Amino acid sequence: NVLFSGSKVTTLGKEFFDECNRLGIVIDLAHTEADVIGSVLKEFNGRVIDSHTCLFSIYKHKINIKDEFIEEIINRNGLIGINFVGELIGGNSIKNVAKHFESFIKKFTTKSLCIGSDFDGMEETDLIDGLEDVSKYSNLSDMLNKLGLDKNNIQKAPI
Repeated sequence: NVLFSGSKVTTLGKEFFDECNRLGIVIDLAHTEADVIGSVLKEFNGRVIDSHTCLFSIYKHKINIKDEFIEEIINRNGLIGINFVGELIGGNSIKNVAKHFESFIKKFTTKSLCIGSDFDGMEETDLIDGLEDVSKYSNLSDMLNKLGLDKNNIQKAPI
């Protein structure tokens, strides 16, 4: 990798980040482990997102995002997409998805919260019961309502 040496950003990586910042390019941190996320956030001053992840505080998987990184992404007007991959949320139950949304909403804000289902990148064994595809999003809406988000709040969020 020419942008990183281990988890450290290389000189070329810093030049790349400078150019991304100059052009207004958003960096997606999906599939990135904590040490690399920390390096990117330290070296890149622009907007970042994590298009599909889950909360490390709920389920300790190496590519789930830590709270301090979520805070920094929110401070940069970025977005966090909660995904529906059973391996990352702690099992194939919609209740596990609910835990990640509920924790995010309680700790942070709905304005940075998105759906990051990752339907196109998961194995069939990772599908969530009740959220197998986009036709089941009404189940997600019902779940969010049970968490106390009314339709107005859901519509205001970029979900």
